[in-house]
Amino acid sequence: VARGDLEGALEGFEECHRRVERLAVQDPTSAHVQQDRSFVLEKLGDVHLELENEAKALAHFEVSMKIRESLAQENRT
Repeated sequence: VARGDLEGALEGFEECHRRVERLAVQDPTSAHVQQDRSFVLEKLGDVHLELENEAKALAHFEVSMKIRESLAQENRT
């Protein structure tokens, strides 16, 4: 994204998202996979924000936040 190739960044993060979603189906209880999902969704949100797709950005940010909130709840002691 720093180089200005937003379409390339979007394509790359979408591919990462597909892969991490497949991993989440295979191992839905893995905190590591859930963290990866959250990270990729945040990056997708960043790219959509740069592309001025605010609704898509917000949707990705909200799902990312829900995943992080769930992880935080699970790790409470």
